[in-house]
Amino acid sequence: MSRNIIKELKTASFKTFISLVKPLWGKGLARIPPLGAIYRYLYRNLSVNEIIMQVHSGRMIIRTSYLDGFSNELLYRNAYEQYETKLFEQFVIKGTTVVDIGANVGYYTLLAAKLSGNKGKVFAFEPEPDNYALLVRNIELNNYGNVIPVKMAVTSRKGEANLFINKEPGAHGFLPDREGVVGITTVETISLDEYFKGREYPINIIKIDVEGSELEVLAGMQNVISHNKNIKIFTEFWPLGLEKCGSPPRRYWDILIKSGFKHIYLINEQEQRLEPTDFSSVMRYCEDTSIGKLPSANLLCVKMPLKVMQ
Repeated sequence: MSRNIIKELKTASFKTFISLVKPLWGKGLARIPPLGAIYRYLYRNLSVNEIIMQVHSGRMIIRTSYLDGFSNELLYRNAYEQYETKLFEQFVIKGTTVVDIGANVGYYTLLAAKLSGNKGKVFAFEPEPDNYALLVRNIELNNYGNVIPVKMAVTSRKGEANLFINKEPGAHGFLPDREGVVGITTVETISLDEYFKGREYPINIIKIDVEGSELEVLAGMQNVISHNKNIKIFTEFWPLGLEKCGSPPRRYWDILIKSGFKHIYLINEQEQRLEPTDFSSVMRYCEDTSIGKLPSANLLCVKMPLKVMQ
């Protein structure tokens, strides 16, 4: 039997396993010791390294490691950040220029590439080698010619930095003491102002998800912000991560306001709505563990008020 046939059979078996587990996902059954052990045993023995899925943006290669939270969301829920994705789709139109900072394997990059079309452009920054390689493969899989992948970390300066590799592929970052760190690699760094020097305009949307280093990104893009009066920022707001990176959450908030983003909205995934917010409200949202959320929020930052979108 050829290797291709064996691979196809194993992939089919894995997909069948996922389809059987999917109705039970999120019900906490895996935390019951016998059931959890059986699930992990079957997952390890049936799993292939990766599969191709149909997502909003087209086809996407995803890893199948049960440690990969992003992949699990797609495998078991057929969705990732469902409400933020909906908002993103409303703002990215034909001809839009999007900068995806912390692109991971390309979920938002691919979505932006599809929505912005041939007249649009997407710059996808991802420093971690394995994530970057899969990002490039996903771009090529969909034949998107409007994406520029950049194997660099966006910070406030050009240079090099130590990136700490996490067993969770979406948690690589600059925090050496974060739970799950398993290695270290040196990566090139760049600021957006340096990267786009002389071509700061037009940039319409910037997405920032850099595991607590958001203030460094913001500090290095002030020229880009000043040259684009209607620019919008989607950003993660993780108080603990910001604090550990030496950026008190209040400081990040204040610099967003000082940079011209007078109107900040909470992207409430649980309630599926966009809410005008302030610093105290966002901190309360991040501290609310009653529904098992991660202690972070996603924000939409704009210079002019929006009609709140549902």
